[in-house]
Amino acid sequence: MALLSKTHQITLVSSIEEDCDAAGIDQVGQFCASMELFPITQQRRMQNIGRVSTYDFPFQIPQWFSQEIQRRIQRLLAAESFDVIYLQMAKAVLYLPKGNSVPVVMDFVDAWSLNLARLARDRNWVTAAFYLVQSWRMLNYERKVTAQVAHAIISSATDQKTIGAFKNLSVVPNGVHCPDYPIVHIKDVEKLSIVFVGNMGYGPNIAVISYFAQNVFPMLRSRHADSELIVIGPNPPVKLVRTCSQTGVKFLGYVPDLNEYLARATVSIAPMRSGSGIQNKVLRWPQAFQWWRQRWALADCGQFRGSIF
Repeated sequence: MALLSKTHQITLVSSIEEDCDAAGIDQVGQFCASMELFPITQQRRMQNIGRVSTYDFPFQIPQWFSQEIQRRIQRLLAAESFDVIYLQMAKAVLYLPKGNSVPVVMDFVDAWSLNLARLARDRNWVTAAFYLVQSWRMLNYERKVTAQVAHAIISSATDQKTIGAFKNLSVVPNGVHCPDYPIVHIKDVEKLSIVFVGNMGYGPNIAVISYFAQNVFPMLRSRHADSELIVIGPNPPVKLVRTCSQTGVKFLGYVPDLNEYLARATVSIAPMRSGSGIQNKVLRWPQAFQWWRQRWALADCGQFRGSIF
């Protein structure tokens, strides 16, 4: 957005959670000519999921649907002229009006179908069957969307291969601005400080922090009584915060500058039990890991399932 805003006017229309961090909104807003945000309550999301049986796609897609957003986009397209429509994540496709003539770029970020298939691992047969059915539905949906848009992008070759051989599906890896994350030399470690960075509204992140906080962190504390686990990222669920705080975990939510916390940390963790795409939490590690990033993180972090670094 920072680059596009120099040559284009960006109109942003998006759904948000009710308690979305204001600092993050302000950071995005500086690049937009106009920005319209529509809060969607948890009750509305649950109602949307309840209607999923009437649709031929997985439950994640209608979760964030809003008729208000759909009508607003229709009015914008009728009143103004746009060069391109950029949709982030497959759920945004529902907002496109029928007969749209503006070129559409679909940014899948990652293949949800692959993520759902991985979530089926190590589950009881009922849960595994549910995730596998949702994965199949999602894969069909991803392929249908790819065939309909002018171009689609995704963050890793593994995810691209999952969706299929579409000429209009390109890999655009995630990245970070390395000067923002300089090499840090730690001299004296007063206590064991562990940091995790990730979107805490994201299911796989919720699952791994819950597991780590309840099964791994207590063992570390038994040897290092003053050790701390700091979780950085927006939208941590109230239940997760309440449960994990009992073991000494600190949830900071969104922070404008990660360097302060990465520089102070003894170690940064990226536990993974499922997921897909490229894990940005790994890319933010100090520049000393630059070579390792290219060989591992940019390839496909998800394949190292269950490992802790």
